[in-house]
Amino acid sequence: MLNKAIALVRIVTALLFGGLLMSLFLTNPDSLGPFGLTAWFSALLVAFTGLLMLGLLRWRYERSRAGFLLALRRSFLASLWVVALLALSSLRQLSIRDIILLTVLGVLIDFYMQRVQR
Repeated sequence: MLNKAIALVRIVTALLFGGLLMSLFLTNPDSLGPFGLTAWFSALLVAFTGLLMLGLLRWRYERSRAGFLLALRRSFLASLWVVALLALSSLRQLSIRDIILLTVLGVLIDFYMQRVQR
């Protein structure tokens, strides 16, 4: 079951990165509109999450259900941080204060999730 989930993550990640790469060459932010940009950043979040999760499973965590869920949680938080910074930067709203606040929020969420799982 776990091997099927990992294979699905690989396929979805590859398809999303392919679609995102094509959208970079075929469209622009003005033609996408607000919903399109939200969908683009959401796809980027899922693609980064899949890529980081596969990397964590390969080099850091064991191939078990617990390792899979831990890699998923950690990669989602890291991807959320990166995509939030990219989104704020694209809106020209990124400041050092935002970077610090998002970093502290991510660390607090990870700390809380570790405490709840024990």
